[in-house]
Amino acid sequence: MNISLSELDETRFGVVTAKANLDGQDNLANVTRWCVEKGVEFLIARIPVEDVYLVQDMESSGFFLTDTLIFYKNAQVNESPCNSPEGYSWRLATERDAGEVGILSEKIFNNYHGHYHADRKLNKSDCDSVYSSWAVNSCLNKNFCDAMIIIEFRTAIVGFLTVKTVGHEICEIVLNGVDPNFQNKGLYALLISLAKKWALERQLKAVIVSTQLNNLAVQKVWCRQGFEPYKSFYTFHKWFAK
Repeated sequence: MNISLSELDETRFGVVTAKANLDGQDNLANVTRWCVEKGVEFLIARIPVEDVYLVQDMESSGFFLTDTLIFYKNAQVNESPCNSPEGYSWRLATERDAGEVGILSEKIFNNYHGHYHADRKLNKSDCDSVYSSWAVNSCLNKNFCDAMIIIEFRTAIVGFLTVKTVGHEICEIVLNGVDPNFQNKGLYALLISLAKKWALERQLKAVIVSTQLNNLAVQKVWCRQGFEPYKSFYTFHKWFAK
């Protein structure tokens, strides 16, 4: 049973929060008991989609579905063109970019269709802040990512992508997006190409990335760049009575 308290979510939402990664071998009664003992009010649980019996048990125990997350992998990374459109350039972010990246992420992830926004009990502005604070911390704290790649138009940051090494010869594209006013210009595809370039320069052989199942636009970009789907998870929430 992989479960722990989330101080960051507790601070953000004002309730004792826990996060769990479960599978079909876990006993749901033990999960509930642990939450009661720790005074948990809000539980976020992620489970593989193939563990159908556990899904059914959770649905019968007050859990409700908030998203379906699909992972893609590029298992044999090849270099893709990284040519910036005229007027655009790219570089790695520094701590000085944190403020501008935070403002941009507020635009990109406004009312984003993630598991936080799908929960009617959570304040939507608090949900938005999940992503903006994540983006800011990615500039300031190496625990969040190994690097942030940014795209600029003239001197304004209009897109960013974070990468983090997560295993032997593997890195993950973690947080990424393009300013809504600058979409449909090939900038997101450029960010993915740059992530692959970053991986190749470090002799990493595979890149993984994930999104909500209904986020089709980015999945099309990934497929064009050699990514294939390889695993998926359900995210469930449960609220415990005080």
